[in-house]
Amino acid sequence: MITAEVTISGEVFSADIEKAIIQAVDETIALAHKDFKDTIKTFSARSQFDFEVKRAVRRGDTIEGGVGTDNLNYTRLNNGVPAHQVGKGGKYMSFRPVYTPKTSRGVISSRSGGTSGRRQRAKGPWTHPGFPAGQFDMAIRNKRIKDLGDKVNKAIALSTK
Repeated sequence: MITAEVTISGEVFSADIEKAIIQAVDETIALAHKDFKDTIKTFSARSQFDFEVKRAVRRGDTIEGGVGTDNLNYTRLNNGVPAHQVGKGGKYMSFRPVYTPKTSRGVISSRSGGTSGRRQRAKGPWTHPGFPAGQFDMAIRNKRIKDLGDKVNKAIALSTK
């Protein structure tokens, strides 16, 4: 879950400024939501899932909102998977030997990819090589943190005119 937070530092803000900051947080969360969806846009229909969007609310001196997912496949893609044993001894696995990733580490996009090559069979167990963390949440956070600051500053400037 990526959260966007603005701390008001105990200062007294007008209702107009508070409303403008809430809108700025919601707009930033909407952009982050789009970024998350961009990382899975080429995934198959059965691999698609929803992201949870938490609209901005004020809690004490903080206005916060967020977007993210607890989908296991996305978590693995984002956090990576270490090498591990798969399959049982004596069983056969059918697979294609060439794999082209649909995503790149830290890049907010998705492209065509998947397996290719002539089907092969092998007797298990097998060592899956794992794959590195995509770190999409960090890439999205780093991309949108400046947007949040710009939107909040603009909101305050417009509300105090």
